[in-house]
Amino acid sequence: MIVVGDGGPPKPGTLEYHLQQVADQYGRLTGKIVVQAATDPEHPLHNRLTWDDAVAGAKYRVHEARNLIRSVKVSVVTGTGRRTNVRAYVRTRDDQGSSYVPTRRVAESPIMREIVLAEMRADWRSFKERYLHYEEFFKMIADDLDAHVADPVEEVDGIPLDDPDQGPDDE
Repeated sequence: MIVVGDGGPPKPGTLEYHLQQVADQYGRLTGKIVVQAATDPEHPLHNRLTWDDAVAGAKYRVHEARNLIRSVKVSVVTGTGRRTNVRAYVRTRDDQGSSYVPTRRVAESPIMREIVLAEMRADWRSFKERYLHYEEFFKMIADDLDAHVADPVEEVDGIPLDDPDQGPDDE
C-alpha cells in the first residue's frame, strides 16, 4: 500500500492544495489548464507564472532551442553490432552553468565521461527517489538489468571511437 504525505488531503494554502483545486475543477491537471486557471489575477497561482509576454516569450524561445538541441540524433554502433540512435548532444554542468556537448566528444574524453557519469548518478538518485514508493519499481529495474548485456559503443555516427583521424576537433 502506498501512503502519500500524511494520508490526508493537501493542506490549504499550499501549492499542492491549489493544484488539486485546479484538477478538481477541470477534471484533470495539465500545464495548459493551470495557465488557464491562473489567468485570473485573483487566482492563488497567478503570481507563480510569468505574465509579461516579453519575458515569457524569451523564456519560451530558450525552451524551444533546448528542444531543438535534444531532437538531433546520431547513430551509435555497439560492440555486438547493434545500431541505435541517441541524442547528438549531452547536457553537462560546469562552473559556467549548463551546456550541451557533442556525444562523440563525451565518448572520447575520459574527463567528459566522468562528468557525465557523475550527472547520471545524480539523475539516478533523483529518478529512484521519484519512484521509490512503488513496490514494482525495483522489480522492473532488476528485470531490466537481468536482460541487459554489456555492449560497449564502438562508433558514433559511422566514425570509430578509436579513429585518430577523426577526433573531437573535427566536429
